[in-house]
Amino acid sequence: VGVLDVAVAVDFSQSMRTADVAPSRLERAVTVVRGAVDLLPEARVALTVGAGESLTLVPLSADRAALRAALSAPLPPAGMTPGSNLAVLLTAGAGQLAGGRGGRALLVATDGEEHEGTAAEVATGLRRDGISVVVPQCGSDQGGPVPVAHAEGATTYLRDRRGALVHSRARR
Repeated sequence: VGVLDVAVAVDFSQSMRTADVAPSRLERAVTVVRGAVDLLPEARVALTVGAGESLTLVPLSADRAALRAALSAPLPPAGMTPGSNLAVLLTAGAGQLAGGRGGRALLVATDGEEHEGTAAEVATGLRRDGISVVVPQCGSDQGGPVPVAHAEGATTYLRDRRGALVHSRARR
C-alpha cells in the first residue's frame, strides 16, 4: 500500500475575504483544510497558496507542524500578486505531487471565482493524469460584498467602474 500524497491549494484572491460564511470564506477554508488534513494522519501534505500567482509554503512532507505553522501565519503572504488565476494555483499545487509513490489528491479551497486562466481545463487534465481533485465550496450561493482592508485599519467594499458594489457568489 502506497502513501497518500495530498497537495492543498488555497485561493487567496480578494473575493475569499467575503463574509457570506462566518467569519470569511478564507478563514472557513483554512478551518476546512485543517480538519481534512487531520483526518489523514498518514498522508504526506503540501501547501500552496495563490491569487494572481502561486507560492508553495510547505513542500510535500509528513511534517504536520510546518503545515500548521503556515496555516496559522498571517495570510496571504506579503507581496503576493493580486488576481484570481485558479489555473496557476491548480498547476502549482499539482506540481507538488510529481513523483508520488501512492494515491495523489489535490484539495482546492476556493470560492471558484476566476478572472484569468482556465481552471476547468487544468482540473480535467489532472484527473486524466490520475490526480483526484477535491473542491469543497467556500462561500454561499447568495454571496456578499467584497471587503477591502486598508493599512490604517478601515474596511471599505470593492466597487466596479460605475461605482456599484461588487457582489461575489461562490461558483461551483
